[in-house]
Amino acid sequence: MTTTDAARYARVSTLLTDYAVHIDAREQRAWAELFLPDGVLEFGRRRTVGHEALEEFAAASPPGIHLGGAPTIRESGDRLTVRSQFIFTPADGTPGVSGSYVDVIVDDGERARFVHRTITIVSPARPERG
Repeated sequence: MTTTDAARYARVSTLLTDYAVHIDAREQRAWAELFLPDGVLEFGRRRTVGHEALEEFAAASPPGIHLGGAPTIRESGDRLTVRSQFIFTPADGTPGVSGSYVDVIVDDGERARFVHRTITIVSPARPERG
């Protein structure tokens, strides 16, 4: 891995971490600004576009904790395609879910931001059997 690759990986990792930290802390504006002004979030059949709509999405999201996995990063011209997995544990004690993110990200060398994020729920978390 080159120094440039390591720096890019760090910027992307920071973006993914900030996504979880800001939404979990209920910091809707900071969370929305992780996307480009016309950034898109797709979750199920819902498509949310732009900072104002993203702030509303974040405000309506259930409180809890997002835990993300390490990303894979592939260059696609001037954009990056990033894949990662997550577990979400709701604060109200209801069963959590696991899923995946597929992202299109731009990285200007100083900051990475989302162009498009697709969230797919893979399975609800299951209680331990014993």
